[in-house]
Amino acid sequence: MTMVLAIDTTGTAPAMALVRGDEVRSAWQGHAAQTPLLDGLRAVLAGQGLSMPALRKDLTAVAAAMGPGRYARLRAGVAFAKGLATGWGAPFIGVRSVAAVAHAAGGHIGPIVIPAGRGRVYCWTGEPGESLSPAVDPSALVERLGPGASVAGDVDDVTAAALRATGLRLKPIRPIEIAEAVGRLAGERDPSSVGVEVARPIYVPAADHG
Repeated sequence: MTMVLAIDTTGTAPAMALVRGDEVRSAWQGHAAQTPLLDGLRAVLAGQGLSMPALRKDLTAVAAAMGPGRYARLRAGVAFAKGLATGWGAPFIGVRSVAAVAHAAGGHIGPIVIPAGRGRVYCWTGEPGESLSPAVDPSALVERLGPGASVAGDVDDVTAAALRATGLRLKPIRPIEIAEAVGRLAGERDPSSVGVEVARPIYVPAADHG
């Protein structure tokens, strides 16, 4: 059975989860966007009563949400995950954020939003073959989706209020739920078929850095 340490830093706060098979064994969510990831690793280990050597022995893979997302946060999470994977000799698995958010939303079929910074969001409509939108503000998003559309995602309070003000309905997804989804989705892959460089983070354009 797989044991995956999963990390998400694409939303409003960093989160981490230790997932065995489909079961979340321990999970943590930071109290702010800048909460150190090492605090999360210690909390996850403590929640399961594991030492780092014991986790390393049982670990199948280290996984991280690959974005898109705010540049600095995304980069920090992926770098931390890859560092652990390299140091522990474990495979690294990247999971697209839209897939993780959709999974965390309970199979939500419909638009998924991911923070892009400066009050804007990326959007995936949920339609097969549909690509992720560029970063847009809520008013542009409602023009695309129509008033009253339901979206799911982890966004800050200001962005959530702006989405609702346009008439969109928001299903909030917590960062810890996204980390748990990253772990479950990564566990479904065959770790023997992936290496440390299995995926690269989807960085946002220079103008969107935040």
